[in-house]
Amino acid sequence: MFRSRLERTPEEDIETATGLWAFSFGNPGMTWDDLDWIRSVTELPLLIKGVNSPEDTRTAIDHGVDGIYCSNHGGRQANGGIPAIDLLADVVAAAGDAPVIFDSGIRSGADIVKALALGATAVGIGRPYAYGLAAGGQAGVEHVLKCLLAELDLIMAVDGYASLAELTPDARCGASRSPVNRRRVHPLRRRRSASKQRTVPAMATLSDSAGPSIVMVTAASHAATTSSDRP
Repeated sequence: MFRSRLERTPEEDIETATGLWAFSFGNPGMTWDDLDWIRSVTELPLLIKGVNSPEDTRTAIDHGVDGIYCSNHGGRQANGGIPAIDLLADVVAAAGDAPVIFDSGIRSGADIVKALALGATAVGIGRPYAYGLAAGGQAGVEHVLKCLLAELDLIMAVDGYASLAELTPDARCGASRSPVNRRRVHPLRRRRSASKQRTVPAMATLSDSAGPSIVMVTAASHAATTSSDRP
């Protein structure tokens, strides 16, 4: 659709293509009616990015979107704005059954845990993969992804969460929310063999799917294994 608006392809005239994209991307005249038109011309899944309020979430869903992308674009647009993570829980509640993808500030496995615990269906990774790409090309991107997944793996294991389904808002509070103020016991620690040998806790592992600009870590891609299953 974008290319159809150009007299020459971007490869032939990059300046004109860039100018048209910049004008279209920042068009202040766009309204919710434009979203209705986009919905009318495609049956593809439609997600809208930059939604940070329950009201906009409900309006977007009323206009036919299939999912919400909760993001403040990494905080680049307006310094001093409300962090997107502080708005995530309300957006998830307003979205109902619609999936909610979250980005803005995902820099570690701990950040992924927090976002999933607040109800995000998936997280998007922006700058870390770009840093890895700049430092080491494809190998650098792969290293960044492995680090994030390893951190997520480790945090879930040491805190006693065997699956992503256990990452609820209560998980963020840890021992301080426990009535006896003690750490949760991992299920595999409760099952001992007759010889009383210690069982190594299961480590939650995630598969990832990389797109051209973001990487999704989703609850649907989770598969739990024991450490003995690892190479």
